[in-house]
Amino acid sequence: MDVAKGIGIVLVSFGHLPNGDGQSVWLPALAVPIWVISLFHMPFFYFLGGFTLNSNKPFGQFLRRRVLTLLVPYYIFSLYFLAKPVAMLLKGSLATTFRSAHDYDLGRQLVDVFIMGNGLWFLWAFFIGEVITYALSRLIYRKPLLALTGIAFILIYGLYTTFIPTIPIPLQIPRGIQAAGYMLLALSLRSWVKELTMSRMAPITLGCLMVFACVVIVLTNANGNGTASLLLQVIAATAGTFACTGLAMAINSNTILEYIGRGSLVFYALNALTLNVAKLFFFRVLRIKAWDVSWPLQTVIGLAVVAFSLVLLALENEIVHKWLWWAIGAQRPVGVVRQTPATEDQG
Repeated sequence: MDVAKGIGIVLVSFGHLPNGDGQSVWLPALAVPIWVISLFHMPFFYFLGGFTLNSNKPFGQFLRRRVLTLLVPYYIFSLYFLAKPVAMLLKGSLATTFRSAHDYDLGRQLVDVFIMGNGLWFLWAFFIGEVITYALSRLIYRKPLLALTGIAFILIYGLYTTFIPTIPIPLQIPRGIQAAGYMLLALSLRSWVKELTMSRMAPITLGCLMVFACVVIVLTNANGNGTASLLLQVIAATAGTFACTGLAMAINSNTILEYIGRGSLVFYALNALTLNVAKLFFFRVLRIKAWDVSWPLQTVIGLAVVAFSLVLLALENEIVHKWLWWAIGAQRPVGVVRQTPATEDQG
């Protein structure tokens, strides 16, 4: 599981190479690979959430834990998204530095972060998805019905984004429905996947890769956002998710990926901020003009930026777990003694 989450974080980091508007201004040759990864890397995390969800806990205990580990980190680390408009309000030239035409109005950003859940949106979506999955898993016991419900939720989200995406719904509820879909799918398949050996998983992984590649080719050459495109995107997300699951099983053990996976909450929460620091270092401090070079060199530079950001994230992960453990719902580190006021000591 740690290896799988580590793979997911690496994919998320690669996906954050574009600017705040999703444009690959620094590495234009990587626009297509980043789009391809975006088809499945978030569903992959939702799917993993279904494997680890425990619906046997009392709901109060379950809810408290998820608030501490998802919503508290969301509101603490999403403050970064308010730092940008404040900084640009003080110094307008920063918009050019970030190469973004996005409207960073402070009032709009406050609504986006606190009401719409558009900061670290994945955390709100994951929270909504887990609450829905918890409730349904206690009502539906038959695994085929769980799987069908999950598929229905995935399609409902796809229909929403395809046909009525302009209707704003707060707190990432639509994405939470999508998350619940993949979590329910994982719950229905959890026992079966755990029993798979590598010899049985290898052909499944290869088949999923082939399906994914074919769908990507069709989507690349097709124009339109209709029902056919929606179904193809759902197939791509599911095939990519299963392929990554198989890859994690094949790797089995890797110290670096396991470390990233165990710290995935911090690695995700600080990913956008750290990627921006890395991009500013490479493209402003070092003055690397990557947008003018060939695509193989752009790929190398992009991977270097991601690797550099992951090193920074590892340092930040250590800092958070040592001094800001409360911000991620973690337990107090061993050896850290709570300082008490003198009046308490005297008492």
